[in-house]
Amino acid sequence: YNKKFAYDVNIGGATYFENNRDTNEIWFGLSPRVRFNDKLLVIFSFDYNKDYSDRGYTSTIDDTIIFGERDRKTIENSISANYTFNSFHGLSLSFRNYWSTVDYKNNLFTLQENGRVYQNSPYQISDLEDNPNINYNTWNLDLNYSWQFAPGSFLTALYRNQLFNNDNASTDSYGGSLKTLFNQPIQNTFSLRIQYFIDYSSLKKAFMKKSST
Repeated sequence: YNKKFAYDVNIGGATYFENNRDTNEIWFGLSPRVRFNDKLLVIFSFDYNKDYSDRGYTSTIDDTIIFGERDRKTIENSISANYTFNSFHGLSLSFRNYWSTVDYKNNLFTLQENGRVYQNSPYQISDLEDNPNINYNTWNLDLNYSWQFAPGSFLTALYRNQLFNNDNASTDSYGGSLKTLFNQPIQNTFSLRIQYFIDYSSLKKAFMKKSST
């Protein structure tokens, strides 16, 4: 990581060896980083995860617990950047976009007392009161300035904006979901924090000296 350019890569997969189940999972991640100089470092991360025919809880109907088979997809993009002016002043940027969809198949299962699911359940998606499909998308950006004005004491200024959307459009593409996300009201936050370190031993000595005088 001391080199000007470096990267991390991970890839993998998983499967369930179980009768009447065809659940598989794949994932991939890439994270390049560029150290422009001793002051500026930028890291980008991309992660992709896909579950095929996964099983999850949907709802309860007349004390019957209903499970469904679903495909789940998750894409996460993030950027972090740090610029150090000197040992007392620093600026950091953090960005994250997280998108996840859950798309249920029509046929549902009922949970049995032994923990297994009954495959020939009479229930279907249309029988549920609420649509279990999910399209979840978030955007977070933080810009942070930190100044160490005394030993152990900091002044921190933070600007943050956020976007959030959660609906049932599980078949939307990444671009379509992002367009819907940008139509949501943006939340802007600015905060200022002062953290001052008090050396108790020095303070105690000062009071004792003043008292004796």
